[in-house]
Amino acid sequence: FITSERLDKSKALFTNAKGSFSSTLAEYTMMACSYFAKDLPRLMRQKKEKNWEKYSVTELRGKTLGIIGYGDIGQACAKLAHVYGMRIVALRRNPELCEGDPLCDVVYGSDKKSLNRLMSESDYILVSAPATIETKGMVGA
Repeated sequence: FITSERLDKSKALFTNAKGSFSSTLAEYTMMACSYFAKDLPRLMRQKKEKNWEKYSVTELRGKTLGIIGYGDIGQACAKLAHVYGMRIVALRRNPELCEGDPLCDVVYGSDKKSLNRLMSESDYILVSAPATIETKGMVGA
């Protein structure tokens, strides 16, 4: 998926770094889920104001993480989310590759109906699908 005609005609060798950042991105994903579940902005504001008023937070355990793009990054996120006790719903171009996956509760194909179903079932969404012509505009405002 090359977005520049000049790069497309270049003799430069293009590679990727598959797996190099999967663990770090998985940790970031769980931090982002915690950010919302624990209402971190409120916590930081109250700390600054020296306001120790109690407030309710949400547990990640029992919540559902929807993963759009269940490749290396998506699988690394599923491993951590599973440890947190989250339900995992994934969207993958070839869902049959996930048969018997102990981390996923459900794996859907990549059609629009499956995407809508994943969105309706999930408390948190991770988009880790590759940037391709097929995925362009898949998730957007």
